[in-house]
Amino acid sequence: MAAIEFRIPKGAVLFTDGDGVGYEFREDLGEAHHGLSLFLMRRRSPEGHPRGKVLVKAVGSPRGGPQEGLRFDKARAKLEEQVRLAKYLQHPGIVRVHGMHKTESAWYVITDHPSGQDLDYLMGLATEVDRWFSPFFTLYVGAAVASALEHAHKAKDAQGNPLGIVHRTIDLGHVFVDWEGRVQVSDFGLAFSNLPKRVVSTYRRPQGDAYFAAPEVLLGGRGDARSDIFALGLVMLEMSTAIASQESNVRAEEPG
Repeated sequence: MAAIEFRIPKGAVLFTDGDGVGYEFREDLGEAHHGLSLFLMRRRSPEGHPRGKVLVKAVGSPRGGPQEGLRFDKARAKLEEQVRLAKYLQHPGIVRVHGMHKTESAWYVITDHPSGQDLDYLMGLATEVDRWFSPFFTLYVGAAVASALEHAHKAKDAQGNPLGIVHRTIDLGHVFVDWEGRVQVSDFGLAFSNLPKRVVSTYRRPQGDAYFAAPEVLLGGRGDARSDIFALGLVMLEMSTAIASQESNVRAEEPG
């Protein structure tokens, strides 16, 4: 399902929050999920000084018939669900959600921009310079992601009831590492949980990259915390073996 279309000039301030901080559009990053658009934006102080980048998920107003309206309602519901879930995901290894801002033309959810690069980018960079990740680095990243997932999997609501949160899209594109060694998991927007009034999935297929999906998810079953851990194991396997496999392929193709 394609994102609901926005046509925004670069540099436009889409909204201003209660503190007078403006949110300036920089780049359309395409569809996030459920028809939500993902923007790179820059915060500006009331005096106009830059305050750093953020990511913003957005959904505009429906322009079509009843089908478009249903799609719009589901996208809005997913935004609200992500904000409600975020208050239970306060962990340094999870990208922070700041909240929702509503205007007449669109709703926006604002999150931190990860300070580093995702593993997909870093693996491509390592390949270009003919290097590979050490086992210690792979274990370090795996332990950091496992800590963030443990926090999510054990989260409880205000009454002490388990929320049953499952990320469901652990892959190379949702794990970020910066040059200081900080590891973060991004985007619980497709997470499963026991939150009341959550948006229920209407189809049985992997929510993220099928390459990293657990067998029960590939077979149409519902994943749980173990599915996230399985996906993390595949991420670590990819970090450990992908570049070595590429080198083996190159050697096999060399003549003689």
